[in-house]
Amino acid sequence: MISPPWRACPACGKDKFGVHIINGSELMRRCRDCWHKQFYRLPDLRKRTIYLDQFVVSNLMKLDNPAVKGHQRVAAEPFWRDLRDLLFQLRQLQMICCPDSGSHEEESRISHFNAELKKTYEALSSGIAFDSFDSIKSHQIGELALAWSEGREPSYDFEPRSVLSRNPNEWNERFCITTEDNPFIVPGQLKMHRAQLHAYVDHLFRDVWAKEQHSFQYWYDLERFSFQGHLGKAVVESGNNAWRRCSLTGLA
Repeated sequence: MISPPWRACPACGKDKFGVHIINGSELMRRCRDCWHKQFYRLPDLRKRTIYLDQFVVSNLMKLDNPAVKGHQRVAAEPFWRDLRDLLFQLRQLQMICCPDSGSHEEESRISHFNAELKKTYEALSSGIAFDSFDSIKSHQIGELALAWSEGREPSYDFEPRSVLSRNPNEWNERFCITTEDNPFIVPGQLKMHRAQLHAYVDHLFRDVWAKEQHSFQYWYDLERFSFQGHLGKAVVESGNNAWRRCSLTGLA
């Protein structure tokens, strides 16, 4: 757990004063002989936050796994090897942060190479993840509603820290501990929802848009108003369910 570079220990003088712990803003050195420890403040960082699409994660994974279909195609393109080397170099230099997301997790879970994909995006994210996309969207909708009620233009905070699990400008720790797959994400359900969505979009293209000639604005407004109605019903149902739970709790 204590590693080089070694320095002379301030307590016993032996050259066994190595690096023990690195956290977000400090480095702790400890002597392997007398066990003396000392903390040092690390310089402040300002990393660039880069979000990698699942397409990029998938190709980086294929590059390092010869048994995966598509490896030869990706390996034949110098771009992917150069990108992989550059991303890991910048990450090790503490210059970038590549957070993973729920989208990475869900897209990977329905793949036969989930373990390899998980290893790839977690190696680049260093344990930093985006909040759920639904949560981010809800906050933005909430600001829109508040701005509308106050008669002003909406104001959004695009600081990455506001939507990440922890500060991206902290130093990477020496060890990153990961867990197994999220048990609440079920691959079978993801595939079913995807199939339903595909069938709906296919129906729109084949049975609606192809037969009824209207402008883009017409279809845009139709879809938007339909979604508003669906969202309104969902809010009402959620409120009714909450009321039922409160009533049952009161009766109990």
